[in-house]
Amino acid sequence: MSSTFLTRLRIGEIFVDAKGVSRLYRPRPTTRPVLALLVVGVVALVAIIALTPGLRDVANLLWLKLQLLLGIDG
Repeated sequence: MSSTFLTRLRIGEIFVDAKGVSRLYRPRPTTRPVLALLVVGVVALVAIIALTPGLRDVANLLWLKLQLLLGIDG
């Protein structure tokens, strides 16, 4: 604790410790990791629906209702 105080006295206002840097710089996630997480989530959801017969039937029913609602010929 005293070494930090002495360093601050010697260097002055130039010295910024790790706590100060974390307060100054808060990186935001870029779009690439967010999109990758979204794609992985969708792939996992599709895999779960494809492997579960009950969910597959529900997904087919929802798809047919969507086709009827939008007037799409399937």
